[in-house]
Amino acid sequence: MQTQEEDHLKRKRNHGDGDEKQSGVRLGRGIRKVVDLYTNVDQLVHAADQYDANNDEQNEDDRVTEGQLAALVQDRHEHKRAKASVAVLPKLIPNFWAFIDNAGTLPDDLIKWYSELQRGANDARSDDVNRLKSAVAQWLNSEFSPPPNPLLSSDDRLHRGIQHDLVRAKIRNFEEGYELGTSARCLYQDYRGNPLDLEDGFLRSPLLVKTYLHIFTSPTSAKDVKAQRDDATGEEDLDSIAPPATYRRTLKTGCARKHIRKDVASTLNMGNKVTSRSIAYAAVQLLFALSSAPQWTTAHQGLDFRECYYYIVDFFDDVDDDPESAKHVQNLLKWWNKQIFPAAAPSGAIGTSKTRQKLAAQCAARKNTAPA
Repeated sequence: MQTQEEDHLKRKRNHGDGDEKQSGVRLGRGIRKVVDLYTNVDQLVHAADQYDANNDEQNEDDRVTEGQLAALVQDRHEHKRAKASVAVLPKLIPNFWAFIDNAGTLPDDLIKWYSELQRGANDARSDDVNRLKSAVAQWLNSEFSPPPNPLLSSDDRLHRGIQHDLVRAKIRNFEEGYELGTSARCLYQDYRGNPLDLEDGFLRSPLLVKTYLHIFTSPTSAKDVKAQRDDATGEEDLDSIAPPATYRRTLKTGCARKHIRKDVASTLNMGNKVTSRSIAYAAVQLLFALSSAPQWTTAHQGLDFRECYYYIVDFFDDVDDDPESAKHVQNLLKWWNKQIFPAAAPSGAIGTSKTRQKLAAQCAARKNTAPA
């Protein structure tokens, strides 16, 4: 027999059930983009709980073998990464923890809710896959000199992957043969890279910037970045890079800018900041668009998309004990923010505040110097 509280909760859930279901699917659309591309929400929450439960424990059992210890370290690392991913969820999903921790939330309702979120997440990922299949082909066909031969089809993945010379050059590793890996050239500045310094130019690819803009701002803004550039710039020239033309126009309008429609980044409450997970998502989407994989998969023709995704996330986030690496990724994120959100700083409000302060100071100075 149901209690009065359970009956109230059931009626509340049933009221407008269609709207809530649609909302769950809609709210989940950002999960793959900025939370985790491969791990499901319920698995992330469970892993984060495990990290909290084991955070203060030290395993010093002499009976633990070296292999077991390595596995424990890897598990803890993955749990820590999951906790960081889970921390993003409340930005996307209002009252996320309130729903999970509510004693009145029935297990079946929680499973259903997770399923709706996951459906929205996977649907949005599939939408990006389909759009980028066409967009990346157009970029390579129209912006590279010489263009691919044969030209890439926008409708299918024929001739993509290592079968195509130009695409192969963009995704091959530095090793002999065609072994692919996380140092894929399409992620590097000018698609070169230095095998002796794999951080040099890593994740500064114009194609990657175009892909990110296409996903998180708009396809139009992506057109303002040339896929093949002659003015590629390193960290030392960070401040001299001009933002895409679309954003240069925005900078001129300042606080008078009017939003007609929110872009994906705004909808996901990214706060005009590029994140490690959003870069990793764009990178994998680019790699997948360049591949001949017939459908979404974790690996294809020697390229492990899942490994690449988590490699990039860790590249940014796993720098706690390495000040030099931390400085490098901070500069890289600064570079990315300038490419994607150049209008975010300085804001018009700050400029107005400083102007008022200056005017007030000038008025006060005139009063003090005025004749009696």
